[in-house]
Amino acid sequence: MQLRRVKVVSGALDEMRLARLCETFPTVEGLMTPTSRVADKVLTTIGANLCKLKYLDITLSASDSPDDLPFLKSMPELRTLSLRCAFPAVGFGNLKHPNLESLSLRGVEQRHWFTHFPNLRSVALTDCTVDSWSDLFVPLVTQLKKLAHLSLVGIKVRNAGSEYFPDYLGQLATLRLAGCDLSKDSLIVLFTLCPRLTRLFLKDMAGVDDEVTLAICQYVRELQEIRVVGCAGLTDQFMEYLWNYYEELAVVEVVDCVNISKEALEQMLG
Repeated sequence: MQLRRVKVVSGALDEMRLARLCETFPTVEGLMTPTSRVADKVLTTIGANLCKLKYLDITLSASDSPDDLPFLKSMPELRTLSLRCAFPAVGFGNLKHPNLESLSLRGVEQRHWFTHFPNLRSVALTDCTVDSWSDLFVPLVTQLKKLAHLSLVGIKVRNAGSEYFPDYLGQLATLRLAGCDLSKDSLIVLFTLCPRLTRLFLKDMAGVDDEVTLAICQYVRELQEIRVVGCAGLTDQFMEYLWNYYEELAVVEVVDCVNISKEALEQMLG
């Protein structure tokens, strides 16, 4: 039997049994252990056995070298990595992984990982910590030239006053912002630098208001889908801007935005 994908639910397999499973089925291309924790050493063994591995979704329990995760060196064909850690500080040493196209990190401190994965097209950071917004956006813009999809959820910033965007995110097509403390002025600047966005999702963003909406409408002219959830700064003017600036939108979704009236929604969507 040629097994292609393996998903391990919590408690189904211990680490050694998982390693033996991967040794038995070297054809596996996708490995998911979203709730079971796996140690770095075991992942290195798994990588040595799964030479075709392209998709990895794991929770890392421990590492002897948290500043240089060695298991990734045993997975040169990896295209997608979703990584959660039991410890916050993660580094990638001198690793160069040009094949990785999609990276998702949850609950880690940002440690200048951008240079290790120069061909990323998709980045998702959830509950991560950065020194400043500049430390995040400057390398995103200057080093990830192919970035098309960006998701930032619950990002914690040590120095919220440092917000600098160096240049256009010219290839960015999808942007998701949720629970991030970006000021209104910074959001306006950000949207002026994302002219090719086609899909936008905003949730629980205190800085999002009607002025931000106007900037979106004026500068993001290729928008096809917009979803807003829990953005109390938006009013009926939000709906009016969308109506006036866009001839056609495939998706408009408004949820729990308390200052947008039912009448405005019905007029726009009905």
